[in-house]
Amino acid sequence: FEVNDYETEILINKLINKVKAVNNINTNLNFSIYTDDRINAFVNENKKIFISSALVENSSNYVALLSVLAHEIGHIEMNHVELRKDSISKLSNYKNLGNISIIAGAMIFGNFELGNTFIANELAIRNIYSAFSQEQEIEADIYSIETLNKLKLSPDSTLELLNKLEKYSQSVSEQNYEQNFISHPLFPIRKNIIEENRQKDNFFDSKLNNEFLYVKAKFIGHNQKTDLLDELDNPQRLYAEAILEAKKGDIEESLKKINSVLKKERNNMHLLETKGDILLSFGYTKEALKFYNKNLEFFPKNQYVQFRIFKNIDLIKYKEENIKNLFDDNLNLLLNYYNNKYILLKYLEISKRLNKVEWYNFLFFWTNKDKFEDELILKNLNEFINTNDDGLKSLINIIKKSYL
Repeated sequence: FEVNDYETEILINKLINKVKAVNNINTNLNFSIYTDDRINAFVNENKKIFISSALVENSSNYVALLSVLAHEIGHIEMNHVELRKDSISKLSNYKNLGNISIIAGAMIFGNFELGNTFIANELAIRNIYSAFSQEQEIEADIYSIETLNKLKLSPDSTLELLNKLEKYSQSVSEQNYEQNFISHPLFPIRKNIIEENRQKDNFFDSKLNNEFLYVKAKFIGHNQKTDLLDELDNPQRLYAEAILEAKKGDIEESLKKINSVLKKERNNMHLLETKGDILLSFGYTKEALKFYNKNLEFFPKNQYVQFRIFKNIDLIKYKEENIKNLFDDNLNLLLNYYNNKYILLKYLEISKRLNKVEWYNFLFFWTNKDKFEDELILKNLNEFINTNDDGLKSLINIIKKSYL
């Protein structure tokens, strides 16, 4: 499952931007985080970085995670991905292996309702995509340690992460070992690369690490990795336990712990989203919306919270002028998640309330598109696009482009 979490995305972007800044990289680097018990990261043929949840959970601090990101960026920057494309193109038919959809949603209560992208193919053939030669892996390792040196960061946590990987490699079967590790140099070689190239400076960013630890705690709690709780100190451990208690069904203990964290970390507005998730998971919708709205005031680009608010509002209580604002303010959700049934049905109802006939007719058709053949769908899209409503035309153009 893909993890769509705004707080995590902010953190990953900060780490990637640090790598880009010291290496003079001006291109955009895209990434996706997915749930997996294996510590892993890889780059696909489109130069997109994939990060497993276990990598976040098992990194002791932000530097370890940054070093792995730098390694993957090294593959991109040193043209390793391009060198693999000939081999990948021969396997293009594997792209039709759509088995598992990427499902996005709330971290706490498993609200997997917001996704319209797919990652199964990337995971199914990740070893083909990331099967760089050992020489290329060594080059990426050197790129990573040189990045840490430029940032004046100690590689100790990277070595710690490698030790974890080494223990894991010794616990899996020989077949799985070859599948997961054979393209990488032996662990002693990788450790030597780090030791031989490390510098003594250490400009550790405690504030950034605090942000990382909250994300790590969230992952540990959400994925119920109780064996990793001892790697956290309070208040982050308390935060992970609050999520764990919610998943076990103990709302009283969960709220007690999250409230304790909130008192200590009054400036961490991401915690408001988590408390909203906890409340919503137990059916306290009205109370949850209050915390979601507070979070959205601080993070207006947090579409995941925006979706949860939009999905759970009661339209019956809205007056006409407020309904119009609701239509305009949440149009970005419809443009980005035009296949989401909750968003479609709510916009269908809002369009009816506002007497937006063209919107209503199109949304009714699109909501029921599964009943039509592809040829008829395209014909209808071409007919609906003749509207004079710029907003509706933009939506249809986006849908048509992706559909074709």
